[in-house]
Amino acid sequence: MTKQTKGITLIALVITIIVLLILAGVTIVTLTGDNGLLQKANEAKNTTIEAEGLERIKLAVMASHDENGINTTFLAKNLSQINNLTDSNNKAIEESTEITLPKIIKLNSTTYEINADGEVYKYYNTDGLILLLDGINNTRNGHSTTTTTWEDLSGNNNDFTKLDSALNAIWSDNSYVGDATNRTLVLNKAILENSNECTVEVCYDIPKFNNNYIWIFQSRQKVNPANGFQFNVSPNNREICLWTGKNNSNYHSLSNFKNLTDLGKRTEAFSVGSNNIIFSDDLQFYNEDIEEGIINSVMQRDFYSIGSAYPWSGTNYSFKGNIYSIRVYNRKLSEDELKNNYEIDRSRFNMD
Repeated sequence: MTKQTKGITLIALVITIIVLLILAGVTIVTLTGDNGLLQKANEAKNTTIEAEGLERIKLAVMASHDENGINTTFLAKNLSQINNLTDSNNKAIEESTEITLPKIIKLNSTTYEINADGEVYKYYNTDGLILLLDGINNTRNGHSTTTTTWEDLSGNNNDFTKLDSALNAIWSDNSYVGDATNRTLVLNKAILENSNECTVEVCYDIPKFNNNYIWIFQSRQKVNPANGFQFNVSPNNREICLWTGKNNSNYHSLSNFKNLTDLGKRTEAFSVGSNNIIFSDDLQFYNEDIEEGIINSVMQRDFYSIGSAYPWSGTNYSFKGNIYSIRVYNRKLSEDELKNNYEIDRSRFNMD
């Protein structure tokens, strides 16, 4: 009788090991991939922390009412009892802190706004924010329909004032309104001169395109107005343009990326640092490589204007539409941070 050998052959053993390695790889990817279980668990944790923080702030505001509305003395006391809560400059809020509404606060790395009516909203990322123009709160004391200055809410006093004293600024309840009559707002100041990175975001609306050049927001250098960046709409496309060298050399732009007949409300941005630019059109992102260090020339601009191309070549190109928010950071925002700010624009300015 022939003796039969029992046990695992070498080939079977190798196959078993390969199968185990494949299963281990699948398990690791499932756990640690971009959309893996660990990532989802971390996102769920952050969402829970954010929701709990928002609820605590809302309860503090609710407990601060008296017969006249929100008592800001009570509000300071109630907010001071929330651990790790600070103002927008990362300074702890104490019982003696003077509070003026609207108020920007931070808790667990998330920024919130308490508006004049006591409503609490998630707010824009404030890390590195050096300019914040908000159409809802166009002054540091809330909204004004008569102000001639669009006041900066970032804490840096980068306020924009009207260029032509004969033309009043026009405001809706949530935006600066351009009526194509050169109602330009300007800032004569360099605000990015010490930065190696920057991000610029503009939320605007052009209800009906009129087949003419429209300048929304731009920076220039007074001694050479052709250099800088601009957000505009031309007869053929919408553009975000950057001139990162002298005499318009090193030109970078994102253009022709949406149907011009139906612009609607939108947030556009560029975020730049090192050797890369992220262009953003709502939630569409486009990346472009640049030479390292070349972006520094964009930072040296000492003149900013809203609503026209002034002082470029003596042209006008006056804006017609609504500008809801303009934000400038002295750092490069990630795509996730740009998405967060876009979602806040969408909520605050009814972009749906």
